[in-house]
Amino acid sequence: MTQTLISEKERLIRAIKWISDNNRHDSDGIQEAAMRYDLSPSDEEFLLSHFVVRKKPPFQPRKLLGLIRVPAENGESNDAFQHFFYMKWWLALPIIMIILVLLWLYLNQPPSQCG
Repeated sequence: MTQTLISEKERLIRAIKWISDNNRHDSDGIQEAAMRYDLSPSDEEFLLSHFVVRKKPPFQPRKLLGLIRVPAENGESNDAFQHFFYMKWWLALPIIMIILVLLWLYLNQPPSQCG
C-alpha cells in the first residue's frame, strides 16, 4: 500500500472545504478540522482568525446617538460627562433658537438705501 504525501497547502484547502461543508464555523469546528487534516499551529491560527463567525452585537441606538455611558480611561468616574449628555443636552436648545432667530432677522431685513 502506497502512502501519498499531501502538501500543507492541500491540507489547508481540504480543511477549509470540510469546515464549509459541515458548517462548523466555530472554534471547536476549526480545532477538529486542524486535527483531521494535521494542520500546523500557524494554519490553525489562520483559520481561527479568518473563518470563525462572530455574533453581531445587538443593535444599540443609544450608542449611535452618543448617549451611552463612556468609562474613563484611567478608571475614575466621569460623572460630569455623563450628566451633561444624559441631562443637560436640552439646555442648548434655547441658545440655538436665539441664534436662528437673529440669523433670520439679519437675512430678512430690508435693504438699506444710501442717499
